[in-house]
Amino acid sequence: MNFFYALPSYLEKIDQEQYRQEMVPEWLRLYLDYETLEHLMIVAGEFRHQKNSLKAVKPQKYQELVSNLEVQDKIDKDKSSFLLVLDQELQKIESFILYKYQDLLCKSQQLQEQIKLMQIQDQYHKRKKECLKQQFYELYMQQLQFQSFIQLHIRIMQQLQYEVQYCFKIEILIKDIAILEQLNIKLDDDKSKTHQLLSFNFYPYDPDTCRKNLEKYSIKKKTGSTNIYLFGLFFGVSVVIITILLLMRLEGMLDPENEELFSPIFPSIRGGGLLLIYYWLLTLDQYIWIKYQINYKLYLGFNHHFSTLTEVIKRVSFLSTIYLLLFLITCIQVEEIAFKDYKNIIKVLPLLYWVIFFGYLLIPTIKKFNGQGRRWMYRMLKGALFSHFLAYDARYTFVLDQFVSLFSPIRDLEYTICYYSNDLFNDNEEIQHYKECEQGQRIVGDICLIVVFSLKCLHCLTLAKKNGKFYNTLEMWNFLKNLLAVSVGIVGCLNKFDKTDAILWIILAGTFTILQQYWEIKNDWLFLQPDSKFKFLRSDLAFINPHFYYFLIILNMFVISAWAFTISPQMYLYLKVPNQQLFIMIVGIMELTRRFIHNLIKVEKEHVLNLRRFRSSKDLVYPFEYKGEISAKVRQSNAYNTSVLEFQRLSQEFTRNTQLNFNKQAIELLLEQPYDQQIMKMNSSIDRKKIRQQLQTEYYIKLINQYS
Repeated sequence: MNFFYALPSYLEKIDQEQYRQEMVPEWLRLYLDYETLEHLMIVAGEFRHQKNSLKAVKPQKYQELVSNLEVQDKIDKDKSSFLLVLDQELQKIESFILYKYQDLLCKSQQLQEQIKLMQIQDQYHKRKKECLKQQFYELYMQQLQFQSFIQLHIRIMQQLQYEVQYCFKIEILIKDIAILEQLNIKLDDDKSKTHQLLSFNFYPYDPDTCRKNLEKYSIKKKTGSTNIYLFGLFFGVSVVIITILLLMRLEGMLDPENEELFSPIFPSIRGGGLLLIYYWLLTLDQYIWIKYQINYKLYLGFNHHFSTLTEVIKRVSFLSTIYLLLFLITCIQVEEIAFKDYKNIIKVLPLLYWVIFFGYLLIPTIKKFNGQGRRWMYRMLKGALFSHFLAYDARYTFVLDQFVSLFSPIRDLEYTICYYSNDLFNDNEEIQHYKECEQGQRIVGDICLIVVFSLKCLHCLTLAKKNGKFYNTLEMWNFLKNLLAVSVGIVGCLNKFDKTDAILWIILAGTFTILQQYWEIKNDWLFLQPDSKFKFLRSDLAFINPHFYYFLIILNMFVISAWAFTISPQMYLYLKVPNQQLFIMIVGIMELTRRFIHNLIKVEKEHVLNLRRFRSSKDLVYPFEYKGEISAKVRQSNAYNTSVLEFQRLSQEFTRNTQLNFNKQAIELLLEQPYDQQIMKMNSSIDRKKIRQQLQTEYYIKLINQYS
């Protein structure tokens, strides 16, 4: 029987999709085991339903059903198992609630102490003040997560209370629900206090900005009708423009190989298009992460300045509209359909798009277009180039990986600079000059390849230094793999001047491509795990459906070959490709598709690692130091004692002697265990799967229905 649909149809059901969407994924195993409890109520629910339907219509059948000892014994056993499982589940939930609430109270108290220290010590220290501000956002997000955990269990317990009363005729959970409702009100007060402290101390003259930033953390957020209309309008206009361009190509126009006017500017147009495709694929990644509740913001280290999916779609749609309009106007002019008198002006339009794109990317405004987000990008680039050698951070390697798939647009950007600097208004020698800017004469892409993988080699050494071991470790093999990629770039660069190195380049590039494919599957994505629930994968999959992973792996095996063509020294010449410019564009799209797949599963893997440790948020940092070690210990102890007093008062309200079973150290050790080894040892452990397998529900349902 399906989860959430085990109870008979005459009982209300919990909305499965809504229940899943509101769960904090990293706390999955801390939620109520509704599935087992539901299975234990099926026979009793069906028995009650049949009794009610037979009592007035068929009194004899009613008496036979009521006197059936086998059914009565089954219901008694299910009721006993139900109460045992429920008691263990509630102890688990209540213990985590007490643990988490105490943790949040302690953090709140410590941040209030930090506010006092900021006012006394370094109120003009911008970096520390900005850091402390972010900690308040982080606390608010943690409070919001915890409140969603409480609110969801209130609804589940209310539904469960109704079902238990119907099936077993017992009253339970009334006091538990009342306590959780009181705690929910307290959390509203705590969130309001966090909001006030944040607004008063960091946004005294702009409280609306603080409120809008906090609204981004809201779990329930729907796309407005205006946004849907605007995206539909953009999509319709884009389809019309693309259709016009395709029809022009089918008519023999817009040939990037033979058109005298179109050929010189096509690489510039292609580079802008590839950047837009990359942007759209990142947006698609974000959509899938949100849909499957992948906590990408935790892995990427986003602060309160992160963009919502709607905001990202608006930006990429705006840039796409500009690109398509400029592209269409350029194509109409080069085919002399219109704008014949504006040849020199129209020719500048591809360059204009690059200026607009880099203007958006490199000039961060304060309030428009998520300037704070681009500043985050600058910090990531700085970390990847410099800070990564001091302390390893996986996010920096993730940022460098993006450049591996952007070599095609980087080469097209190099061509654009070369072409427009030499041939912008040189009509007489245009063909002769733009040939000098083709890929065979340029080495910037190869230099980027060498730099990126050299940095990745250094990152491997940094991680090995952190772990204290290098020889015969994953860091060593990853270092050698990246070193092989560096050699591919060097040989490719040399091949631009000496064609005899082509065979060596093919051998090195082919070897690296095979190693990279295996490394991604085995280490970057954590597949090929022994004794996995899903063959060739791992047991815990955030996307649930294993066929989706198989499809991505097969697709990745196909498109990974594009990496070699992307950085190849004119490989299309060896393959004798008829339309070289379109071939380069197709290879670039394949490489961007590979990056889309890698980003999608890489972040999903990191999410699973966080899920294994119940890690749903970042650890708080307290930037302002206490003067003196003794003073620090006293203040931290006061914060802890305040939270303990509140914890003790709350724990006395629970009904299952949770305070006696509560062990803060035991729960902290639990959170550090691997996901597949976590067991909440509150009382005797119960094998839930075994219980469900031994219920024989279908047999007893048939036995009850024979009286109808």
